[in-house]
Amino acid sequence: MATTPAATDPTMWTSLLHAGLAGSFLRLPHVAADAEALRRHEARAAIYGIPFDATNISRTGANYGPRGIRDVSVQFLTYNATLDFDVAEALNPVDCGDCDIALANAEKTFARAQHDIGQILQAGALPVTLGGDHSVTIPAVRAVREHVADPGLVLIDAHLDTALDV
Repeated sequence: MATTPAATDPTMWTSLLHAGLAGSFLRLPHVAADAEALRRHEARAAIYGIPFDATNISRTGANYGPRGIRDVSVQFLTYNATLDFDVAEALNPVDCGDCDIALANAEKTFARAQHDIGQILQAGALPVTLGGDHSVTIPAVRAVREHVADPGLVLIDAHLDTALDV
């Protein structure tokens, strides 16, 4: 007897993400971090969370970053009236969910994240990662360097902890 495939949840409301139930970024459709699935969806940008903070030497909690960013993002639109620009029209973005975290294991977590981000890049989509502590930049940059010879990096941080102490 043939079984019917499970219906896809385009909003991720039924997907259990790290640290609890969360919706997708800007209510974008959820598409797995799989090159073929992303190509089928014609995604040109993909949100990917890395809720990891096990390399933090002080207070933990950065692992809640992707969830918090997604929760707040639903208050915004994809359209900017000042620029007459709709990011959803221009990039057909999707949310690939979060990295499968290996608790307290940066090596395994980063390998998984690097693989998933590599899938996003293989599909021809722009990866937009949400962290996590500062270490989550490592697998993202490694994945991009495998696909792009001289990449650029835009890093947005919540505070100025990288300032030089003179």
